[in-house]
Amino acid sequence: MRAMSRGYFVPEVAAAPASTQAWSGPLESMLRVRREALEGTIDGILAMIVAREKMRDEHVARIDYESCEARTRVFEFDQWHPGMNREVGRVRMSQERELNALQRERRMAEVECWRDVSRLRLELHRVTEEWSRERRRESFVLGGR
Repeated sequence: MRAMSRGYFVPEVAAAPASTQAWSGPLESMLRVRREALEGTIDGILAMIVAREKMRDEHVARIDYESCEARTRVFEFDQWHPGMNREVGRVRMSQERELNALQRERRMAEVECWRDVSRLRLELHRVTEEWSRERRRESFVLGGR
């Protein structure tokens, strides 16, 4: 007979021999604590990935808003015929430089997020494999009874 424990089927130890039951409690507890710690780590990494992507989205949205404002200012200079007035041309060029800087900042934000999420995914993969080994170990130890 099997019992459900946190979404996993775990064999019951009620039918185990008395000699095995004496030490099975601490062993099962140790295996369960390690597995649950890994599950908590997996949940934490997933939460960090979501938080990092949300932070990127908010940052990119702010940059996009500022880029739209800068692009609007650049287009407004077209009515002043920038080639005719050096001052207008100089101010327009500074607005275009600001727009380019915002686009560069947006690309950097995307790359930094990708780098951070890639590291977190590698860590997630490592922890998931460790969790899988613990599950197999737990299954082997508890399945042999």
